[in-house]
Order: sequence, then C-alpha cells, then structure tokens
Amino acid sequence: MSLPDIATSTKKLLTETVRGIVADAELNEEILFNDGRAEGRWLESLLSRHPRWAEKCGRGYPFGVRVVMVAAPGFRPNRGLRLIRADGSTVDISWREAISPTDPKQSVRLAMRNHIEPQIFAYKEKRLDSDNAFISEISGERHHISNGAVDHAPPMTFIEIVQAFFVSEESALPFAELSIRLAPHRDNDHRDYFEDEVLAERWCEFHRANAVLRLITKLEHKQLSKRKP
Repeated sequence: MSLPDIATSTKKLLTETVRGIVADAELNEEILFNDGRAEGRWLESLLSRHPRWAEKCGRGYPFGVRVVMVAAPGFRPNRGLRLIRADGSTVDISWREAISPTDPKQSVRLAMRNHIEPQIFAYKEKRLDSDNAFISEISGERHHISNGAVDHAPPMTFIEIVQAFFVSEESALPFAELSIRLAPHRDNDHRDYFEDEVLAERWCEFHRANAVLRLITKLEHKQLSKRKP
C-alpha cells in the first residue's frame, strides 16, 4: 500500500488510507509501531497528532494499536483502533480526531450538553405515559419514546442559553468557551466535561433556571434544527 505524506495530504486521502489499513487487518490484529512495517510507522505519525495524544499514552510510550470493533452510541459497530500502552493496557483512540480535531469551542459545548444530560433524561421520563409513549408538544400527536427528542423551546434555545451563561460569567471567563478547561478523558470514555466542577454546577443551575424543555418527535427536531442559524 502506498502511504501518503501526512503533512501535505488532504484529509480525504488520509481518511481513505486509514480505512484501507484498518479494513485489510484481521480483527484484533496488532499493528506495531516499531516492527519494520511501513503501516505501523505511518499510523504512529498520524495518531501522534491526536489532540489528547499524551493523555492517551499514559505512562511510557505506546508500542502499537489493535484493530477492534467499536460501537459508538447511536451508530452501527465499525472497525476502530485501540492504543496499546507500554504497560500492556489499551485505550480507544480516534484516528478521525487525529485527522480533523474537534474545534475547541465545539468541545466545550459538547461538555455543556453532557453536564445537563440528567436534566434532559428526567424531563423525558416525566413526559412518558405507562406505555412509554408521549404527546408531541408541537403536533399534539402521540408517539412512542423511540421516536422522541427533547428540544429547547425558543426563544431560549440551547445556544441562546449557552451565550447567556457566558455573559453572566463574563468576569470569570473573559474569552467564553476558550477560557474553559476540560477534564482529562476517562479511559474508554471520550465524552467531554468541565475540569472545574464548581463551574459545571453553576452551568447546570443556570440551565435549569432558564431552559424550557419540550418533548417532540425526531422529525420535528430535525426540521427545527435546519431552521436554526
């Protein structure tokens, strides 16, 4: 396999190359960084661009990756990689994140969604009847919860609440999202959370006080999302 130069290649070419390497490998096969194979050295160079590379490595330098099946929530299982650490433990590592790192502002907003997840779940549970069905707060029609989505009713959409929170925190967070430090990822859980637990609690309370939630269908939620700027 011809391996492109990582520094000068397009993201599309890098993506196609990784997919080819992963697809050609046996499931649970280990691709080592120092066994002389070009694929191993190339993957090492690519994965070292991951924004949390040092955190993923743990103590010592990793010596390869293992090809595994990854089942991300809401997606079909696909082949992915686990980094093999110096102590023999493994941890998931996203080659997509190494190619296209998530924007820091987006990471902070994802963390904010993760922090309020209990509020979302609690509201959803409150709206269900004994048959796990709900009445859409837009159409008034009855649907099973598998077709449900919790939405922030305007004018205080999720983004509006986020922006209002940063205005309220302006003295402490002069650069809004970019001022917030995220906690290190737990092994095999790459969801983002605030490092500052007190700030996280203030955010949760602010959201609880300002959000007007509603349970609607997934289609209604998708249609509303298309209209949002």
